[in-house]
Amino acid sequence: MARSPMPRCAQQHVSTEATTCPHCGAPVTPSKNEDGSIYTIGMAVLWAIGGLVALAALGPMLPKSEERERANLKMKIVAACQIEVQGRLAAPSTAKFPQTFPRVIDKGGGFYTVISTVESQNAFGVPLRSEWMCDVHLSPGNVIVQQVNVS
Repeated sequence: MARSPMPRCAQQHVSTEATTCPHCGAPVTPSKNEDGSIYTIGMAVLWAIGGLVALAALGPMLPKSEERERANLKMKIVAACQIEVQGRLAAPSTAKFPQTFPRVIDKGGGFYTVISTVESQNAFGVPLRSEWMCDVHLSPGNVIVQQVNVS
């Protein structure tokens, strides 16, 4: 025989099987955990808290839309520069750009400078590593390569 608190009077020893409180005569409502509703609500709250904790933990790892747009823009700038650099090589088909992302410097006003290296063969078939620098201007919808230096 379980006991539950009686909210109307200060008695804590009312049987869960009783229909009325023996002290104040108030009706005793059945405990909500008998039909599972308290358990269901508790589990829903725990799942919600767990989801919020997971979102808070993973949130910094998920790129925001502005960061994604900036990363996509940098990739377009780098790709345009790599095409121009490749066109200036003695053996363009041998060009190998490094796996690391090139340095992209935002100069403001839509102007960028990209600095990196490329490995390719010279006219005699000898492999070389060259540094390159590319100046780019962004206009709406276009990446305009202004200057490329390969050394």
